[in-house]
Amino acid sequence: MEYGEKIAALRKSRGMTQAELGSELNVTFQAVSKWERGESLPDFATMSKISKLFGVPLEYFGDGDYQPAEETAATAAAVAQPRMLGVCTVCGKVVNEGEEAQTSPALICKACTERKAEEIRRAAEEEENKRERAKQYDIAHNKKWRNVGLIVAACVCLALIITISVVWGTGKTKFSWIGLGAYAVFLLFAFTFISQMFWNGTVLEVALFGVHIIGTPGVIFTLDLDGIIFLIAVKILFMLLKFVCLILFTLLTFIAAFIISPFSFLPQLIKLNRGGVL
Repeated sequence: MEYGEKIAALRKSRGMTQAELGSELNVTFQAVSKWERGESLPDFATMSKISKLFGVPLEYFGDGDYQPAEETAATAAAVAQPRMLGVCTVCGKVVNEGEEAQTSPALICKACTERKAEEIRRAAEEEENKRERAKQYDIAHNKKWRNVGLIVAACVCLALIITISVVWGTGKTKFSWIGLGAYAVFLLFAFTFISQMFWNGTVLEVALFGVHIIGTPGVIFTLDLDGIIFLIAVKILFMLLKFVCLILFTLLTFIAAFIISPFSFLPQLIKLNRGGVL
């Protein structure tokens, strides 16, 4: 193999163009082209640079095809250098063949792709942790108000029991078993109703339904003194009507919630105990 062919082989093993090799050696690509065609010889200093650049001894460029074992290994290592594909569009590092994750539409190295995948994985884990913390907070919050509702309901029912016991004990009201049964049923409804008024569930929604549906209609008026007086009078009238309707609807919805409270108490209590969110 002639020296020109050897220079060309080393250059191609690195994936370099004649212009790139010339830039490394501070010569023109025409000079490199002449060397490879055997039309001219590089001087000793330039040959030394080529030897250092490709990691081969100067003897490699001598006459003959014989190479000592160490020179053959060095030449094989130089030839085995991976081909450069370009520069990673993300990190800006040189990407050799085998280091690319994708080449189209943009060249991206494997390291950047793996780093991006790791970032996505960590973001997903953090989002999952946030959802889990929010869920645990809701569970703890609901259990706290579950306990508050049960305690308040128990205290109210205990006060009612003491009251009726005092009334019957003093003889102000005649005791009867029918009255006792009716009062026991009332206490059951009262306990389940009061408890669930502290829970964000069916009973609370039904009880407050009347508050949500009451609104004030719009009023058309003229922009003069009589129109303004009319507007004020109508607004006051509507406010009074709204207040009366609010009282009536709230009373009705509270009665409805009171009636359904024993039937929804156990399902909602079980759901809260299991960590469910109402």
